[in-house]
Amino acid sequence: MIQTPEDTYVYDRVISTIFNEDRLIAKSQCQHESSKKPTTNIDNSELLDTIIEVAKEVFKRHCAKRFQISLLHTLDGNFTDNRGKTVKILTQGGEMLELCYELRTPFVMSIAANQTSSFKRYEISWVHRRAVGHSNPYRFLQGDFDIIGGASPITEAEIIKVVLDLGSRFYDSKALLIRLNHTRLAEAVCSWAGVPQERRQNVAEFLSSTLVQYWPNKADRKSQWSLIRGQLLQDLRLSEEVVEKLRKADQRFCGSADQVLARLRGTLFYDKSACKALDDLSIFLKCLRVWSVDKHVTIDVLMPPSECYYTDMFFQVNYCYLTPFYGPKSMLNSL
Repeated sequence: MIQTPEDTYVYDRVISTIFNEDRLIAKSQCQHESSKKPTTNIDNSELLDTIIEVAKEVFKRHCAKRFQISLLHTLDGNFTDNRGKTVKILTQGGEMLELCYELRTPFVMSIAANQTSSFKRYEISWVHRRAVGHSNPYRFLQGDFDIIGGASPITEAEIIKVVLDLGSRFYDSKALLIRLNHTRLAEAVCSWAGVPQERRQNVAEFLSSTLVQYWPNKADRKSQWSLIRGQLLQDLRLSEEVVEKLRKADQRFCGSADQVLARLRGTLFYDKSACKALDDLSIFLKCLRVWSVDKHVTIDVLMPPSECYYTDMFFQVNYCYLTPFYGPKSMLNSL
């Protein structure tokens, strides 16, 4: 038992046991068979190299500079929401290290510390997430493009242009579709529908996993309501009136940007915050037209933000199946 900070006998014994070479060799031999199979192949490696090179080319064309993030750092006392999902490493000297969980937070902290007011940044690097049980950590290749400073609608429009420039190098550009929403607009629609404040997060997560993966106003999305209605009523305990209003919001407030904005203005005219959000989206759409990337743009008021730090406009660029007569049929992936 450790009595004082200077009494490190037990601590040293624990560390020496963890890093005992004989034990590590025995464990390595037990895992040898499962590790024989390669985790990737040459074709995938070449494709990955191509994607990285094309991404760098597109980012640099938009005058972005690489901002390299340290992928390994000492564990500090600042606990975040993701701390339980991070991959931690214990060194033989007893120091706790942490692998990079995502690239944006370290970048934002650096920008804030240095008070940088104007910068275009990109980074493409591996990030790690903690796996379930004793499995090896998951590894993902993350690519970021950020603009610090500048007028808001213009910078967001350029970011969409960057994503489409990159996506069109690998997909049919006609199949790249943009969905827009605004956090204040999403809140206003929930208030209009009568969703209780304490249940909005659960409702947003549920709709995100069931309804929002389908393209607005398409048959496959409309058909989901027969299943969704019962779950909203029973599992989330919403009233019939609230569920019906959410269905109406899906029908009237999700779809072609110009049509939906007009309907939302007519419905939410009394909500100053919502009107400001609609003004932001209108200016944003004008900027997209300047960039000639306004095709296949829709508003989806039921689409929740993917991260908690999105407080204004947010968007997804999706790749969809295209059919000769009906256009986008179902969602394949988000870029």
